[in-house]
Amino acid sequence: MESAGIKSMENEAREKAQAVKKNGILEIIETKESLKSIGGLDVLKDWLLKRRHAFSQRAIEYGLPTPKGLLIIGIPGTGKSLTAKATANDVSQLPPEMLRKGRFDELFFVDLPNQQEREAIWGIQIGKYGRDSKDFDLVQLAKVTEGLTGSEIENAFVEALYLAFDAAKEPTDLDIAGVLTEFVPLSKLMAEQISGLKNWAKGRARLATSFEQERRGLRKIGV
Repeated sequence: MESAGIKSMENEAREKAQAVKKNGILEIIETKESLKSIGGLDVLKDWLLKRRHAFSQRAIEYGLPTPKGLLIIGIPGTGKSLTAKATANDVSQLPPEMLRKGRFDELFFVDLPNQQEREAIWGIQIGKYGRDSKDFDLVQLAKVTEGLTGSEIENAFVEALYLAFDAAKEPTDLDIAGVLTEFVPLSKLMAEQISGLKNWAKGRARLATSFEQERRGLRKIGV
């Protein structure tokens, strides 16, 4: 009976995926990413973890309503797509019916990563490319990459890897610093658009990072 139930759920999931593809607005993505692949966003992670068993038979028997999903908006490169793999850069282009009350369980805004989140992102990216994060000064790297997105931090480390490979050595903090001197972040290239998105999100969306984590990050850098 259990295997039959699982097969039925798989068939239903495939049918829903086909319906989503026909709609053209949303996309179904299969991935092996986990929340451990994301640095920061503690509020968003907590929200997802509390609902990780919401589609189980136990949840159905408990009488729990099926989650409707969530809409994540924010600055490009800050982990929205990665979180969706575990939707939306220009919220003004979304049809009104996508934003109406009750359409989604929650609406989150993902801002640029703070100091603490950047430290976590550096550690994740360094480990992702087979290096030990203990060989790098994560606190200092996080300080000098204020205003960079998680995607840009990864790009900076990859560029440092290329430089080190060309010099037949391992990458260092100095290699990364060299890359950053010529790096122009999106937060500068699209300052007006990002400011507009932040203003739109105020009072409309829930922040994906808690104020407490923001304060801890500021205390670390002495602000």
